[in-house]
Amino acid sequence: MSTFHSTVSRREFMRALGLTGAALGTAGLVAPVFHDLDEVAASTDSVGPKMPWYVKKREAYNPTVPVDWSLVKPFDSDERKSWPYEKRPATPPEVFEEQMLKIDPKLDWKDPRRQAMQNGARASFSRSHTYGAWLGDLGATTPEKANYPSWQGNVDENHKLLTGAVRFFGSQGVGPLERDDKFMKMMFKKNGNTTYTFDSSISLAEERKLAGNVTERAIPSSYNWAFVWIFRQPMDATLRQAGGGGKSTRNPLGLAENWAMAISYNRLDMVEDRIQKFLRGLGYHGVAGGMSANLPGNSMAIMSGWAEHVRMGQPVSFPRWGVTVRGTYKMITNLPLPAGQPIDFGNYEFCKTCEICSETCPSGSIQRGDPTWDGNPVGNPAQQYGFLGWRTEFQTCPHCPICHRMCPFNALETDGYSFVHDVVKATITNTTVLNRFFANMDRTFKYSELPESGYWDVFDKHPVWGWDSRT
Repeated sequence: MSTFHSTVSRREFMRALGLTGAALGTAGLVAPVFHDLDEVAASTDSVGPKMPWYVKKREAYNPTVPVDWSLVKPFDSDERKSWPYEKRPATPPEVFEEQMLKIDPKLDWKDPRRQAMQNGARASFSRSHTYGAWLGDLGATTPEKANYPSWQGNVDENHKLLTGAVRFFGSQGVGPLERDDKFMKMMFKKNGNTTYTFDSSISLAEERKLAGNVTERAIPSSYNWAFVWIFRQPMDATLRQAGGGGKSTRNPLGLAENWAMAISYNRLDMVEDRIQKFLRGLGYHGVAGGMSANLPGNSMAIMSGWAEHVRMGQPVSFPRWGVTVRGTYKMITNLPLPAGQPIDFGNYEFCKTCEICSETCPSGSIQRGDPTWDGNPVGNPAQQYGFLGWRTEFQTCPHCPICHRMCPFNALETDGYSFVHDVVKATITNTTVLNRFFANMDRTFKYSELPESGYWDVFDKHPVWGWDSRT
C-alpha cells in the first residue's frame, strides 16, 4: 500500500496559501462591497484598467520592483555613448533553430504559408504619412476649425471617454499618469538625435531643427498628463512563434518573430493615429511618435497599473495575458486624467524562482539569478538603472523570440476561463510558497510549448483579430 500521502490537512494547506478564514473573505479575494453609487464613484478602483479579482493595488510609484528614485534620471543617449561595454559576437542562427526543434520537431521553416502570413500582416504597414508622426494628423477636424464646443469633463469622465475610444479603435485600454517629479525622471531627455523639452511659452507642440541632425520636440507645459495604451498580440500565433536568429540554410526566410508581431505593429500605428485624431476632435492634443517616443512605455505600464517588471527585462507581464502584449505605446496630452497606481499580482516574485525564460534563451541574453541594481556585468549603453530588477543584453538578443512563448504566465489564460487558473494566480499573488512548484509544473507539462506545426490545423478557428475580446 502506498504511503505517498501528505499528512497536511486541507485547512493547513489553505492556510499556507493565505486563503483561510478572514483571508479568504477579506484579503482582496472577493470583489469590494459598495452600499450606494456614491461609494462606487468615489472608489479608486475606477482609475486604471479593470483587473482580475486577485490583483492588488499599491501606492503611487511604488511597484513590486524596488525603485530608488534618487538614482533614476531621464534617459540621455549622449551620456550612454561613453559607457564602456563589452561587444559580444552574434549567436549563430543554428543555435536558435536547434532550440526550436527540441520544442517542435516537425517545424518546417520553408513552409510557404509562413511567408504568406508575413506578407499579409505587413501589407499596410504605415501606409499613411501620419502613422508614427509625433504631432499626428494636423488636418484632423477640431472645434476651432468646425465651430463646435470643445469637450468639457472631469478627470474621471475623461478617463472613461478615452478608455472607450481606444478600446473601440482596437486597444485593450489606457493607464493614465499625471506629470510630476517622478514622472519627469522617466521622461526621455534625449533619445538618439531627438531631445525633449517642456516649454511654457507655447500652446501647441512643436518640432524644431537644431544644429546638425538633432531635432528638438518642444511640449507645452500645459500638457500635464500622459497615458499608456495597451495592444495585445494574437495569443495563439504568439505562443507558436518559432525562434530564429537570421537567414540560414534551414531558415532561408530568416523569420523569427512571426506574423503575430508584424500585424500588431501595423495595428499599433493605426490605433495611435486614431487616438490623436480623436483627441483633436475633442479640442485637445496628444504627442506620440511610435514605440520609442517621449518616454518608456513599459515603465508607464508598470506605474499606471497595468503590468509588473519581470525577468525578461524589456517586456512586462500582465495579469491576464502574461508577456504576450506587443504594444505599450504612450502619449503626453493636455486632456486632464486621473493618476493610476501600480499593481501586484505576484509575477515579480515568481520570476525570482522560475528562470524558464533565461534557461531557454539560446543566446544567454536574459539575466540569470537574483535581480540587481546594476544590470548585466558586461554593461549595456541602453540599460537603465535605479531599480532592483533584470536587464536583457540587447547586443546579443535577436528577438528570436523563444522567451515570449515560454513564460508560464502566458499559459494560465490559454484555455479560456478555467477557475483553477484563477486560483493559481491568486495563490501566486498572496504567497511565494508554491512558486517553485508551479514553475516546475510548467517545465514538466510544457503548457506553453505549442508547436507552430499544429497552427494550421486550427487556423480557420481563430477568433477575429486573433484574441478573444472577452479577455
